[in-house]
Amino acid sequence: MKEASIGQLNWATGLLKARCPAELETELFAAVGRLATVMGASAFDAYEHDDARRLLQFGTACAEAAGNRRLRATALTWQARQEIWCGSPDLGLTHAEKRTGQV
Repeated sequence: MKEASIGQLNWATGLLKARCPAELETELFAAVGRLATVMGASAFDAYEHDDARRLLQFGTACAEAAGNRRLRATALTWQARQEIWCGSPDLGLTHAEKRTGQV
């Protein structure tokens, strides 16, 4: 399952370089960001923390490119949860504050 989802993310990431109408670009970045965020949350649940960090950071970047505040908040929430779980509560708080716009 992991290999299949990585293949889908690689394919979807390649689409970000494709030319498309501006009104579709926002939705494309949001869709790729959602996929990366779900995969990051799954990696976190599987204790694959390095993969989770990369995926959640990428999901956040896609959400920001799309201007999708809700998706950005979701990705940052997962990042906060992961850092707190891994023993870095200050970094977790930083992600949580980014989520609320305080940083």
